[in-house]
Formats: sequence, structure tokens, C-alpha cells
Amino acid sequence: MDCPAAHVAAAAQSRSGGDWLGEDKLAHAAVSFALATTLHASARAVGVAREPAVALGGIGAALAGVAKEWRDWRAGGRFEAGDLAWDVLGIAAGMFLVSHVR
Repeated sequence: MDCPAAHVAAAAQSRSGGDWLGEDKLAHAAVSFALATTLHASARAVGVAREPAVALGGIGAALAGVAKEWRDWRAGGRFEAGDLAWDVLGIAAGMFLVSHVR
């Protein structure tokens, strides 16, 4: 039995560039950016020094990205390296911002 939904999903993945250029990749970068900067700001608000707060923001956002991919995989989905790459891009942008703004 041929499943039309499988064909639609395969075609959508092909059009989106697979793991690296899919429609959700910008969302991965944006959420990771927001999480890294928010965690940094939260750490600074409770008195953590600048450099450790930058590290906490980056590490926290990275752990969240890995946990999300692991959860997807455990739920029967795929662990996508492309999602993690875009997470890293967002984290790097956030860490750059908080490191260069007073």
C-alpha cells in the first residue's frame, strides 16, 4: 500500500533543502538567540559576573537545543544535525551581542 502522506513529506523535505535549509531553521536560530540572551540577562540580574553569564547563556541554550533533538528522536522523529547547526548560529549571535553591548 502506497502512502500519499509519505510522498508529500519526502517532497517537502526535498524542496526545503533537507536538514540544512528547511523552513524551521530560522526558528531554531531565533529561539536559540533568544534563549542565550535571556539566560545571560537572568544570570546578570542575580549578580553573576559578565563572562560567566555569557557562558551560562550559551551552555544553557545549547543544552536546550540538544535536549529538543533528543526528545524528537525518542518520540520517533529524526535527530537533525541541521537543526543543531542553526541552534549554534543563533547562540553564537546572541553571545556576540551580549559580549559587545554594555
